[in-house]
Amino acid sequence: MAQKETGETQYWLKMLYATEYINETEFDSLYANNTEDIMKILTSSIKTKKKNIGLKTITFLVIIAACLKLLL
Repeated sequence: MAQKETGETQYWLKMLYATEYINETEFDSLYANNTEDIMKILTSSIKTKKKNIGLKTITFLVIIAACLKLLL
């Protein structure tokens, strides 16, 4: 959700610049320095979370398999 909102912010900043509502300096400051960094942080967080979920799932399956071996 945050990625989508950041993408929408980027879109509107581009529109403001294209319509000359903000100048190039303002655009560069808002777009490059803020929204790109936020998008990188969000993307990194999502990748880390997916990796951690995958590791937890694998660990859980290994434990279940070990328990099944003990029962059999």
